[in-house]
Amino acid sequence: MSKDYDELMPNYTPINNNVVVQSCPNKCCDTRSQAPGIRFAFAQDSSEREVVLGTLITLQPIQTSVGDRVKLDAMVQINTGTNANGNLALSGVVIALRRRTLLLGQDSPTLTDLVEIRIEDDELNNTEGAGGNDYTRIASLSWVDTPPAGINTYFLDTIEIGTANIESRTYSNRSLNATIFPIGNALN
Repeated sequence: MSKDYDELMPNYTPINNNVVVQSCPNKCCDTRSQAPGIRFAFAQDSSEREVVLGTLITLQPIQTSVGDRVKLDAMVQINTGTNANGNLALSGVVIALRRRTLLLGQDSPTLTDLVEIRIEDDELNNTEGAGGNDYTRIASLSWVDTPPAGINTYFLDTIEIGTANIESRTYSNRSLNATIFPIGNALN
């Protein structure tokens, strides 16, 4: 075999915080005539925090071209504690995957809701006495977006909350990642 290891196994080098771009060795390809490689971006946070309404996690801005596809995967752990009054509890939250796009040549971004998920627990056992009960839910979603050309920022927001007999709700282990497939790659 005449090809060396670098040609057979290109180095995947992290750049620009959490963005990974496939490198192309000088020996094997002409980068002037090909689309940039598949890119990967991610954000994750394991800290526990209370969010009434607002942003749970945000990806760094991603520049896209016309025809690019962005595969998004997200998850969040929802921790709920009841108030121990003896009545059944209800916990509901709506989480939205959103995109803020700054189009080329414009000064203000546009906001697009991509998908919403509703997580509801009714008739939660709420034992009377010491401290109530604690419940944990894992919410996850996958979505493929075809954004306009520009600078896109993806984020998860809580947009609606409904509770009855709930003392606390926190969010932990949040993650959001994006795989960007430029025009001319497999998903196009």
